Amino acid sequence: MFDQYIPDALKKLEHRFRFDPRYEPQPIDVPVGAQVSVKILERYFGVGPGDVNLKLASEWTRYIAEWSGLTAAEKEVGMGKFWSHATKKEVYPRLSALGRWYADMPTSSVAAERTFGVMRGMESKLRHSLSAESVEEELIAKVNRWIVLEQLDIAHKALKKL
Repeated sequence: MFDQYIPDALKKLEHRFRFDPRYEPQPIDVPVGAQVSVKILERYFGVGPGDVNLKLASEWTRYIAEWSGLTAAEKEVGMGKFWSHATKKEVYPRLSALGRWYADMPTSSVAAERTFGVMRGMESKLRHSLSAESVEEELIAKVNRWIVLEQLDIAHKALKKL
């Protein structure tokens, strides 16, 4: 059933790893005898038409050259933090925007699947005509229930120490 989504999900992960500072960046794959084009950049970075221009290629080339000079601590800081740094935004404005976008992308669908599971449990013969607001409020309460329970547990333990 979900097999049709696997190639697309793997492609998204491949593009996401291009921006992870822990991994050595690779040059853009350009066919022999061809020049870098917007189409090649769209395919390489996994973005749609209009999201890239040729300046992105020069930013990527500079990033590859400078990557080897990064310290281990800079590489381990995490993708979101790395590309959100003011210097990165200034030096690589296009790459930084793409890097932050990929860093914010969830790497799994666990949260969505959990939400659908909770929603299935909410629907019944007696509750088939709930308003959208009611469903949303109940869903928020059920999905975030563990946070509230955890906070209550912490408060309970603190009270026991008194």
